[in-house]
Amino acid sequence: MDVGTPEYMRHVRALSEDIGPRGSTTAGERRAAEYVAAELRAAGGEVALEPFRSHTSFSHAYGLIYLLGLLGAAALWYNAGLALAVGGAAALLFWGDNNARFSVGRVLPQRPSQNVVARFPARTPPDASGEPRRTVVLLAHYDTARSALMFEPKQVRYFRQTFLASAVALFAVPVLAVLSMAVNSQRVLALLGLPSAAYLAFGVALLAHREIFGRYTPGANDNASGVSVLLGTAEELGRQPLESTEVWAVATGCEEVGLVGMTALVKAHGEELRPALFINLDNLGTGRPKYTTGEGMLGVSPCDDRLVAVAQRVARTHPEWGVQGVPNTIMLTDAQVALSRGLRVISLRAEDERRRLPNWHWHTDVAANVEPGTLAVVGGFLREMLEQIDAGAAD
Repeated sequence: MDVGTPEYMRHVRALSEDIGPRGSTTAGERRAAEYVAAELRAAGGEVALEPFRSHTSFSHAYGLIYLLGLLGAAALWYNAGLALAVGGAAALLFWGDNNARFSVGRVLPQRPSQNVVARFPARTPPDASGEPRRTVVLLAHYDTARSALMFEPKQVRYFRQTFLASAVALFAVPVLAVLSMAVNSQRVLALLGLPSAAYLAFGVALLAHREIFGRYTPGANDNASGVSVLLGTAEELGRQPLESTEVWAVATGCEEVGLVGMTALVKAHGEELRPALFINLDNLGTGRPKYTTGEGMLGVSPCDDRLVAVAQRVARTHPEWGVQGVPNTIMLTDAQVALSRGLRVISLRAEDERRRLPNWHWHTDVAANVEPGTLAVVGGFLREMLEQIDAGAAD
């Protein structure tokens, strides 16, 4: 697909500057969806806006989980069974949300959002069954996050550690409850639960501060960069389709509140996309490009071995691009939904020299801080991957 250099930065500026912040379920998110749909139609795709409903902030979901954990820690003082029930529910909800298996967000107030889905058929007609030989789904979320103190540039370096501390605080409560029922030392074990209670109360305060004082970011790197590569690749596919591989270009909404758009996509097209290959594009515009060998914040699930092998082959063919394989353990992406359902997936991303995401969820995530050269490398890397997949390298 050597058809010229796409105008990646045009899309980055259109999304982050002309449209601006695109908070999940907001009018800005809707305008971004309409922009992406128009660009995909212009590229020649068969486009549909697929509606779904979502909660509006991860602060609400995690605030509820932390409050349940806090109540469980308080219950250690007078009823170990209640502490186990409430604290265990909090730990289970935390696990489910971070493995994209289920989310407490489903019980919160819902607002409308949408995915943008475009299909680019292969040049070769489908086989006798009417199905293309293979399908690749390109994913990029287009909503943006609200800023928070945990993402402040001097503090974000500790995000992984604070996340793991939250996990320890939540899972400690049901463990202490079980021990309290097993041994006659309720007061001692309740005292041991005080650090968990204090940390969870601090987490609730941080989330409340985020909801009151946080602002939606311009989202140039996260994730106008991913959408720009999605749209640039779609433009190329419109001019020069793959030989025997159908490509879906999917811009997901409400990723920033809990991967809701990707969950809706899989729910709507689960059986159709069961054999598909998924390539997730997220935070591509600053730093050194990477592909993920595995993803997960509570334990790393391996990405599809054949997709990883394709990425390794492209990286070896183009050492000048400096693309490396790494596990993603610092954020949840749409790939987690695919992994939790046994689908074949890999992500492309970019990191700085300290393996961090520059300007992540902060007001400095503007178009001026996106590097066109990094986008060009990722776009070229993705094109090479698609060509190899089309040749059967991942079959």
